[in-house]
Amino acid sequence: MTKAVYPASFDPIHYGHLDIIRRAAAIFDEVIVGVYDRPMKNLLFDIHERLALAREAVADISRTRVTSAHRVNSVSRDAARSPAPAAPGLPASSPTTKRARFNSLSRRSRVCIRTPLADSS
Repeated sequence: MTKAVYPASFDPIHYGHLDIIRRAAAIFDEVIVGVYDRPMKNLLFDIHERLALAREAVADISRTRVTSAHRVNSVSRDAARSPAPAAPGLPASSPTTKRARFNSLSRRSRVCIRTPLADSS
């Protein structure tokens, strides 16, 4: 079973996010949407609101699961049993920083995590 992890703040989730999630769901067996619980920016919605909005938005997309991103660390531990590609979108700010964070996660967990970049249409 191939899993993809898509972590972001989703504040709020929008059509670009949904486009990436739909395309990832067409490729992978499961897409885990990780909503950051403490991103380093000012937020419009709290974690509970963002989780509810994300769950409602992806309800019609099969093979998706929404969780808070503090659980993404446990997802990376699960990845030790089945490698999980990350499916991030191409962020408007600092894509190399996010890529470095994913690569660092891969090195620390000693798991092969492939990071495909998908730009929303």
